[in-house]
Amino acid sequence: MRSTLRTPVARPALALPALVLVLLSGHALAALPVSLDDDATLRPGAPILPDDWLTVNTLHGETRHLGCTANFLFRDDAGNRYVGTAGHCAPVARGVHAWAPGEGPVARHGLRVEDAVPIGRFVFAASTLAPARAPLPFVGFVPEWDLALIRLDPGVEASPQMAHFGGPTGLNADLSPAPALLHHYGWGVHGVNGEPEVSGCCAFEQPAHGRTALAPSLSHPHLVHVLDVAGGGDSGSPVIGADGRAVGIVSSANYADHGAGASGAQTGNGIYVRLGPQLALAEATLGLALTLETAPLR
Repeated sequence: MRSTLRTPVARPALALPALVLVLLSGHALAALPVSLDDDATLRPGAPILPDDWLTVNTLHGETRHLGCTANFLFRDDAGNRYVGTAGHCAPVARGVHAWAPGEGPVARHGLRVEDAVPIGRFVFAASTLAPARAPLPFVGFVPEWDLALIRLDPGVEASPQMAHFGGPTGLNADLSPAPALLHHYGWGVHGVNGEPEVSGCCAFEQPAHGRTALAPSLSHPHLVHVLDVAGGGDSGSPVIGADGRAVGIVSSANYADHGAGASGAQTGNGIYVRLGPQLALAEATLGLALTLETAPLR
């Protein structure tokens, strides 16, 4: 998850009981609003490790690849399957990129580089920033485009059902001024500096993969401002509403109203990109019609 402003400004955290009451008031969930499981199967919410991607040094002096999270599954008219992630997770420069099938960078599924398996190749990646403008409650730059698509190899098994929460039940393109409860499942803020494979350390730095956020509104057609907990590795995570419809993708953090913990966990303002416009750009660029694969809520 990338940052849109580099100088963190700490803010008082909302007490956990108050936050839980705000998030749960008036909402009945079949699944809990958080999830402590480690569902790493290939589905929306799976860990993704692009080849030749960034590496980080852990507190133990180890070097590890920095991963991202897969979002939703799609299918084209010819039956080819695709899984999405954030555009800035593709190992290419910013901009809009497209590759013929079989020619893009390899994408892998897994938690560790030595165990991750190839699942396909990138066919599309878009990652650009734009200056923040009112009425957005942000400063600096915000995501304009932030979607990548991986065409899955034949025989790769994948479920369209989002980890823990289930869904997506459809696409949410609503423009509503009302607050919205949103759920995502990702592999950020888990372990040391987003390193889920570091064991025996820092238990309090390993929060739930499935997390619930509060959006003050869904009134912007391209972006969603949220109060959330997210960090490196959550980029690309699938975001659904309380009714299960796909809202967007975890994209960026805005530090103007953020606090950052020792593990890199960021609490405060986050930025999600709406799925509809991102998917429309991919379709126009690739010359394909893509259908969101749906699944029931859990």
